[in-house]
Amino acid sequence: MHARGWTYLNSCVSEGLLDPVDLIYAERLLAQTDCSLEEVAAFLALMMGSFAEGHLCFDIETESADPKAQRLFDLARRGKDQIPKKIHHILEGNETMPLKPICSFGRNFYFQKSWVDETRFLQEFLRLLQAKPHVDIEPKPLSSLLNAEQQQAIQLAISSSISLIIGGPGTGKTFTAKHLVKQCLEGLPQEKRKKFRIVLAAPTGKAVTHLEKQIGSVLEEEDRKSLRSGTLHALLQLREDGSQKTEMVLLADLIIIDECSMIDAKLYGLLFSAILSGTRVVLIGDKEQLPAVDAGSFFADLIDAGCPAVTLKLSKRVENVQLAELAESICRADVLEVMQSFSPFMLKQPDALQKSLFEMVNAAYPAFYETPPDPQELLTCLESFRILSCLRQGPFGVDAINRFLYQSFQSQLPSSGWWGIPIMITRNDYSSQLYNGDAGVLMKKIDPSSKKMKLGKEDYAVFIDRKPIPALALPAFEYAYCLSVHKSQGSEYDRIMLLVPEGSERFGKEILYTAVTRARKGLEVHAEQETIEKMIRKSSRRISGLAQRLAIDHR
Repeated sequence: MHARGWTYLNSCVSEGLLDPVDLIYAERLLAQTDCSLEEVAAFLALMMGSFAEGHLCFDIETESADPKAQRLFDLARRGKDQIPKKIHHILEGNETMPLKPICSFGRNFYFQKSWVDETRFLQEFLRLLQAKPHVDIEPKPLSSLLNAEQQQAIQLAISSSISLIIGGPGTGKTFTAKHLVKQCLEGLPQEKRKKFRIVLAAPTGKAVTHLEKQIGSVLEEEDRKSLRSGTLHALLQLREDGSQKTEMVLLADLIIIDECSMIDAKLYGLLFSAILSGTRVVLIGDKEQLPAVDAGSFFADLIDAGCPAVTLKLSKRVENVQLAELAESICRADVLEVMQSFSPFMLKQPDALQKSLFEMVNAAYPAFYETPPDPQELLTCLESFRILSCLRQGPFGVDAINRFLYQSFQSQLPSSGWWGIPIMITRNDYSSQLYNGDAGVLMKKIDPSSKKMKLGKEDYAVFIDRKPIPALALPAFEYAYCLSVHKSQGSEYDRIMLLVPEGSERFGKEILYTAVTRARKGLEVHAEQETIEKMIRKSSRRISGLAQRLAIDHR
């Protein structure tokens, strides 16, 4: 590709300093104007690259460049103030819909869509924050089972319209939420208690099920009538592409949302738009985990902006103190301490590694049974050991490992009996209440007369807290001997084998932290030491102007 004769920028593409797609975008944007300055194209291409990484805004003045790209960034800085007015709108306030593809607010540059998503959330957040809770709750003595931080979180949630409960694994976030619900119900007169509406939500079905199970244990039968729960996509009636079927209103007095670090900017805007003023909203999450797949890190931004929040620091997960210390070292980006905590193995050649993984899985998951086993036995096996990989593609990626393990077990099929195959649902199915990310076991009856591994009438699948489901009724799924770290969020396993192929470093320390905190007792890591060091020095935290704009709005 040779864009407009921009000799230097084309050389940057050749050297891998610029993505060719980003430069093509810059060229097409400038084609709408009479500007052909290479420095402007450099700025637009870098801005597009930032957007592709999930950032909502771009501030070239605070960007730190690789030494090899320093000249490129210096060129882009000169182009920042020369963007043609035809495509650039300078914002003076919280305009909701700028009519040009690029807009800027202070030093932050936005694409139109990013500004719209951030502004929508900002306005809805302030509307909810400034409203007084419409149901008064009389304070009651808190349980002695709660530590001081947990008690503080409950008191804050009762007195605030919006509050955050922050904490890592094992700090009792869901336990605190359970006692919050108990406190709210006990602090209401009987007539008001009957009408007190509670909504439980999360980005994944697995997180919703966990939240509902914990909170359901403190509800009386009468209370359950006013409880509603579901994934955010289900509650907001979103299609697979993220568009909304119809504008929704969440009628509730208390809304508790878990795994909030996984929610992207657009979904946050839709969610807060659906909440009525005067509703108590409690956001729960771990700000150190991987951010949402799509743009934004609003949960972490709200913490930085000083939103009412309590951090739970006391972890009750004591199976492996070294793992907890390792997770803290990763958060601090302490390279030396992390490398002393564990020594990454050199990644073996694919054939050798695959053989080792097969032996591990074969020992952890009994694959073949003469008769259908107890479903709980199958699911317990899934909790005992998991292979995680930071990448989907490549010889050490999720897809290749799953394909190899499936084929390896298939080659050893006995003449009769049943084959248990770990699976993960990949598409929400509201009729069966199975959601993207739900893990289970597919039980397939072995048919020696059939060479093709098609699903049959007798095959079924088991999932936690659900009755067995006929295999032919399952929504889309994939084999799941190995999971991506992204898909493992919200789950815990006794032991983990973590694969960190070259290229994983682009996800930063958050992917390593997320993987480490999935393990209860043991962790083995296969990686090049250089890859781990690069990961720890990089953060995948998404940049936005939310904290800055909230500070302006509160002046």
